[in-house]
Amino acid sequence: MSIVNNIYQGSYKGHPIKIESATTTGGRKVSVKQYPNRDDQTVEDLGLNPRKYSVDIIVSGATTDDYFPEKDALLRVLELVNPGELVHPFY
Repeated sequence: MSIVNNIYQGSYKGHPIKIESATTTGGRKVSVKQYPNRDDQTVEDLGLNPRKYSVDIIVSGATTDDYFPEKDALLRVLELVNPGELVHPFY
């Protein structure tokens, strides 16, 4: 299997991106309470952790003349202050 089979298309704020892999984290926050001289413990539910996404993006070009403008365009989009929509093939 080549690496090309593992590249997925997506976009962020309308800018096309190539995604190699992605992970998400989140779930319940808990606090485990242990007590001296006792064998038991209690677990306190502290609510939800915010969901976080980590994405590995590929920036490619046949030459450096192709690569650097693509990299710079992606960085401009990522550094914009306003939030935007992530179109992701998994999430």
